[in-house]
Amino acid sequence: SLTTRATNLLEGMLNSYDEVLGGSSMSASVYDTAWISLIIKTIDGSPQWLFPESFNYLLDTQETSGAWPTYASQTDGILNTSAALLSLCKHIKNPHQLDLDVQDLQSRLTKAKLSLQEKLEVWDVPASTHVGFEVLVPAMLDFLEVEGIAFEFRGKDPLMKIRSAKLAKLSPEILYSSERTTALHSLEAFIGKINFDRIRHHKVFGSMMASPSSTAAYLMESSTWDEESEMYLHRVVKGAKDRGIGGVPSAFPSHFFELSWVVTTLLDVGFTREELGMDITSTIGSMLKSELERGSGLIGFASYLEPDGDDTAKCICALSALGIRVTPDKLIQEFGGEVSFETFHHERNAKISTNCNVLLALLSGDANHYRQHIEKVIRFLCGIVWKNHDKFTDQWNLSSYYPIMLLCQAFTKAINASRTKNRPLLLDRNLKGQMSIILFQILIRLLRARREDGSWEDSPEPTAYATLALQSLTYLESAQTLSREINGAIKGAQVFITAKTENEFQATYVWIEKVTYKSNILAQVYAIAALKAPGCELTQTCLSNDCNLIQKQLVGKYSHLPLLFETPCWLLTASLTEGDLFTTQLAEICQQILPESKVGGKHLKFIPFTWTVSNHISNSGLSASCLLDMMTFSALLYAMDHYMESVVMQLSRDDRFTIRQSVLSIFRNMDHISEHLAESKIDDPIKRFILFLWDHPNVRRASRHEKRQVTIHLLDYLLGHLAQLEDNIRRAQPQHNGNCKVTKSHEWLYDTHGSILRWLGSTSGPHTGGNIAFAFFTCLMHAQYGHEPFATTLSQYVSEDLAHHMSILSRLYNDYGSITRDMEEGNINTADFLSLQWYQGSSLIIADDPKQQLLSLARYEKMTIGSIIQQSLSPLVSEAVLNGVNVFFNAVEMYGQMYVMKDHTPRMK
Repeated sequence: SLTTRATNLLEGMLNSYDEVLGGSSMSASVYDTAWISLIIKTIDGSPQWLFPESFNYLLDTQETSGAWPTYASQTDGILNTSAALLSLCKHIKNPHQLDLDVQDLQSRLTKAKLSLQEKLEVWDVPASTHVGFEVLVPAMLDFLEVEGIAFEFRGKDPLMKIRSAKLAKLSPEILYSSERTTALHSLEAFIGKINFDRIRHHKVFGSMMASPSSTAAYLMESSTWDEESEMYLHRVVKGAKDRGIGGVPSAFPSHFFELSWVVTTLLDVGFTREELGMDITSTIGSMLKSELERGSGLIGFASYLEPDGDDTAKCICALSALGIRVTPDKLIQEFGGEVSFETFHHERNAKISTNCNVLLALLSGDANHYRQHIEKVIRFLCGIVWKNHDKFTDQWNLSSYYPIMLLCQAFTKAINASRTKNRPLLLDRNLKGQMSIILFQILIRLLRARREDGSWEDSPEPTAYATLALQSLTYLESAQTLSREINGAIKGAQVFITAKTENEFQATYVWIEKVTYKSNILAQVYAIAALKAPGCELTQTCLSNDCNLIQKQLVGKYSHLPLLFETPCWLLTASLTEGDLFTTQLAEICQQILPESKVGGKHLKFIPFTWTVSNHISNSGLSASCLLDMMTFSALLYAMDHYMESVVMQLSRDDRFTIRQSVLSIFRNMDHISEHLAESKIDDPIKRFILFLWDHPNVRRASRHEKRQVTIHLLDYLLGHLAQLEDNIRRAQPQHNGNCKVTKSHEWLYDTHGSILRWLGSTSGPHTGGNIAFAFFTCLMHAQYGHEPFATTLSQYVSEDLAHHMSILSRLYNDYGSITRDMEEGNINTADFLSLQWYQGSSLIIADDPKQQLLSLARYEKMTIGSIIQQSLSPLVSEAVLNGVNVFFNAVEMYGQMYVMKDHTPRMK
């Protein structure tokens, strides 16, 4: 049973621990083993290799290519191969007591050099996340160069710059002081740079921060032999013998890390202390509590080691789950920063997983007492994910589903704490809204990423992470609409995990140290928890029957749109629910910008959906921030339409002319728009609309070309609106012919605009806002992807042409759906170019069928757009940018097809 498996796991952990050091379930590391193999000790006056079994381990694990294993990342192969290559060099030069086949070693060395060169050539240095890689790899290259082996590769200069920046922050005096720093874990990188005799006081049970490689460096570089450090290394080799004789892990011990993670995972998923065994859980609780008290409220991953924010937070969670109350005060004091929590002091970037664990720890006690810190962490986490939906990378685990799992658990706990009847957590309303949106987007992401065999990443451990993330999301009200899909995903994952673990359990290389490692203990506990996870049950807080009925009706309606014919109903439902979650923030933002506007009602029903569903069917990862900005801009375009037609159109001709001159004056110099706007007496709604765009952070940070596009198309948009108003007013002045009231629209329109194409391109197209919307969207893509989407002259040319055609398509669709309304209200419509129209009494007579002509024009524009995207733009931009462009085009198509279904423009009263 699962309970037996969980109990056996806990008992096995405690029984396997070394009585002095503790234990570790980390897999063997070639890198650390190679450092152990370099140790020489003089015995009876003769130098001897101290750990020949470790050198044999290296020989046994070398691959036929000459390299050593790349467990899961490029950094693994580079560090493993470089360290083992160094050991080969040393052993060839001085075999000492070993009877070695030097010719064989030379052959191995030659192949190893070639393999390492190949690995370095393709190494993506900026993408590396492993602990200390920026100092470890350069150090290994230096050591090999001393042996006469030098490497040149394209990433070498950037790597050395990163190392220089890292070392500039670390003075040797820090290592000589009593302050404990993470550099103690990687002392091999400082050989030749520090005096190792002056760091002896940092030893813990003979080790340097529980690192075999760091301890090996200390032992070799100290002027006097350290028996305690030698004994530590012998204990590590002995304790790791089940991982291959002579092989050692990157850290030993790590038992407090493992105990905290295991206990928290089991109890959080529903196991009770009674099921797990009161004696064993009491023993573990006592161990963790004692170490936490010894550290004055802080703990590291093993006894007496430097404390860190991650292990301290998880320990607090474990003790809370065991019913032992401790406060997070010391955690806050030691690791709390202005905007987030640190794992270790002086780290480059705050970690998602650490801050999730801190949030869970803060929520485990009196949440309102720590509300300030809780909101700080939530704001930090939202800030990362809100602006970049795909930014789920973590320094401790390669799988994106690990931080996703922790974020889901932390955010759902915070939301639930805010809804309890007894002293609910008083959270900022906007933060709650952002958390709800982020969680629901993760839910959709999880459901879409699941493989046919029920797994994620085709591996039990990441699948377990994803399953536990889904399980935590079942507590969301919004998730109730997808309960069938959630339950199916959880059951499918459990079948996959069972099949993969029932015979021989295989852990996955996902955990990050100096090199990637796997842990049977952690893999097992997450598998057990995932198998224990319950599904989604409908709750009393589920959406009302009326809301469900309305949503089903909308799904039925939208599923008939040609664009959504092949979209699964569950994804349409999810997109509607996701859109609903944006509605409150969207309405508030629109109200702040244009309080006079008519934004609301049906617009806020379908605008969010058009962007959420377009994002999903395009397989894009547009962030929540980007989606909300485009929803806002779409709503503001409707509001500006209404304002222009209901207010500006009623002004005198002179007043309208004054507005036009004011608009031209504001945009006379792109570098001074803000100043010109401040000086202008233009109407407040127009001014606030301009400010929304021009003062938007992503527009301000955009390239000069992107800003110029925003300027040009914003000016064209406003002038197009004003020109359309003048045409509408002129159209409203009919000529009389007997008893017929005739509007010869096509005659004077052709005289004024030349042709239908010129009118669509110069007045009507820009008036829809399509061009300015795409210019704004380009700035948003730049912010999300971190580079200019259209950086070359050709891509800029093609993208502007694309935007031009999409704005025309939008106009044609709009006019198709609003022919009758435009005729009633006196608005110029593209159909006015197509045929003579008149009223006979109160009846509207149309000489030809303009709708079919409009659709023919729309089909031509759609074909042209498809050709531009697939043939012209696709080779010029990144896949992410192309997906983003498809989102925009699909949104245009969505609005168009909805216009064809029903006109959505506000009617004049």
